[in-house]
Amino acid sequence: MESFKHDVDLMINVSRILSKLTQQSACKAALSRIPSAFKLMLNLLSLYVTNPDLVVRLCFVLGNLTFRDDTIRATIFFDCQGMDSLVNVFSTYAPKEKDSSADQAKSEAVLVKVA
Repeated sequence: MESFKHDVDLMINVSRILSKLTQQSACKAALSRIPSAFKLMLNLLSLYVTNPDLVVRLCFVLGNLTFRDDTIRATIFFDCQGMDSLVNVFSTYAPKEKDSSADQAKSEAVLVKVA
């Protein structure tokens, strides 16, 4: 993923695949042995924070990874500064008074899926 991080279509497809694979404990275990994978996903989240399709998929992957796994959760939030990335996502999609109702609806849809 690192080599092709500027290809948004490829990143969406890879994150789509990871969203399915990370539902399996074997995949979670394999990824937990590669801490740089977490950092890469968080970097992609920051890089493409304005791309709702990729944001939703990456957050889904991160959610799968942290579900029932305190070790991975701690690694992502403390060692990889994951909290900063998530705050950035929430502040990007938080409704703003100046947004049109269509923009607010899109932002709300992202927040519902991410949260």
